[in-house]
Amino acid sequence: MYLAIVIYNIKLSDSLALRSLLNSGYSDVVLVYVNGECNFDMELSENFEIINNNDNLYLAKNYIDACERCLSVQHKSIGFFDQDTEVDINYLKRASNIVSDKIPVVYPILLDQNNLVVSPIKLSGCGFEKSNVVEGAYRKIKFIGINSGSIFDPKVFLKLVDPSFELDFLDHVVCHKIYSFGLNFYVLSSKMQHCLSVRDGIKLGESRQMSIVASERAYYFKYKRFGRLFWLFIFAFRIIKSMAIKGYPFSLKVLLKFLFH
Repeated sequence: MYLAIVIYNIKLSDSLALRSLLNSGYSDVVLVYVNGECNFDMELSENFEIINNNDNLYLAKNYIDACERCLSVQHKSIGFFDQDTEVDINYLKRASNIVSDKIPVVYPILLDQNNLVVSPIKLSGCGFEKSNVVEGAYRKIKFIGINSGSIFDPKVFLKLVDPSFELDFLDHVVCHKIYSFGLNFYVLSSKMQHCLSVRDGIKLGESRQMSIVASERAYYFKYKRFGRLFWLFIFAFRIIKSMAIKGYPFSLKVLLKFLFH
């Protein structure tokens, strides 16, 4: 199995994904996509291939490149990891035995800093979070699963990715297409830590906020029935939370700037 890890502006030793992989002794190919200024403060094994993106390519392009490299050597599965997701070697072994033509996607259970489940989450018919997803095979259920930690048949992933969603809401697009195409996916009970980059208490920079809300709008407009109405409702709710919740990642000033830009 190929693995692809995307890192941004960090010391390698600060990457939970890299540290856990090195400690596990994983010996298959690991593609490390380096975006921004990264400090190579620790030595990686020979199976780690460094790919420097001087033009700071985003997730979608990194993932597409990783899938193409995987297919070029006829590997049948690939795993995607953010820099801040734990890698469980036992999960990788189990997932590699499940990925097939019939079940082309496998997700782990991801826990946030408070050990709460953040992925995958079953959605209601309107797309709102409903409940956690337990171990088992699924088809035709609406859900959101974080791409980090997921294992895919690379041929299938290339059909699911939308390059116009370079970074934000790429997870939503992939899950929407899994549902729309009627693909089977499997959830393993393996639990791994994942640090959410967008969470209460961490104020985002203006450019990051603008990127997220722009991608959110594009997603609802392109993929959801009555998407414009849903997006207006969600955006209005963001405005309310920005005024009511101290430490909310989005500021009222930036949201209004986006709305009237």
